Amino acid sequence: MKIQNTIKAACAALLFGLASQAGASVIGVDATGVSNGYLNNATYNGSFDASLLLPKQFTVNSIGFKFTFEDDTSDLLNSVTGTLVKDTSKAIYDSSSKTFTTTITNTTPVTKTGEKESVLLSFGGVSFNGQTSKSDLGTVTKLDSTSKKQTASIYAKQGVQCTQEQIDHDNSCKQVTSYTVTDNKTATTTYEYNGSFDITQFLSKDFQKASFDALVAELTSTKSLNFSLGVTGDLKLTGIKLNLDYTDTTPPAPSNDVPEPASLALFGIALAGIAGVRRARRG
Repeated sequence: MKIQNTIKAACAALLFGLASQAGASVIGVDATGVSNGYLNNATYNGSFDASLLLPKQFTVNSIGFKFTFEDDTSDLLNSVTGTLVKDTSKAIYDSSSKTFTTTITNTTPVTKTGEKESVLLSFGGVSFNGQTSKSDLGTVTKLDSTSKKQTASIYAKQGVQCTQEQIDHDNSCKQVTSYTVTDNKTATTTYEYNGSFDITQFLSKDFQKASFDALVAELTSTKSLNFSLGVTGDLKLTGIKLNLDYTDTTPPAPSNDVPEPASLALFGIALAGIAGVRRARRG
């Protein structure tokens, strides 16, 4: 029984070694042409060259990539002035001074918006995109000017403003002192685009197959992937990463070729096991 187990272990080691050589592998490929740093309004071209990493023949199982970006937070704000909004309040009676005051508020809305940064990542005819997030920084209202004007158009009776009918027929409705206060204000709302974002994708035969097939076609023919970054705004590129999962399909060397050292070592283990069997039988 020990002899049989020895033979099985030797054969298993040999088979495992051969299977490992034929299994899938994952490699990381560095980008050339584009590196970490600041990017402005322009198109940047780069490439992932895997010609020295991939075998002679291979199949691609999956492609994963991640580009990370960060806003530099130094954007100029674009200001847009809206249409003035006029609001007139009801006349309020002040019993101590026996006067009415009407307030007119003129509000001018102003919207200030930061620059939206975005990136269009293209691999040939396949494109992906990302952008900074919009955030509302709130509205600040500022009193620009105020004015007070005395008028005499209000008739009242015991502190209550009279209707037109009362004014025409009720002698107790008397004209009282009234004022109009005009406030001019500016309400500024600010929006900003900031923060970090990434363009991350995992492509395979089962996920986004059309995009996967397009990239595999380029990899198969050139062992590289060319890409471009169409940048809007000003951003900082903080990272690029590409992983390829592939299977080596290169045909094995002919039998008359010299075996690889690893294969010789494994084959030697198997022979040692067989020799052990023979010695045991002679004993």
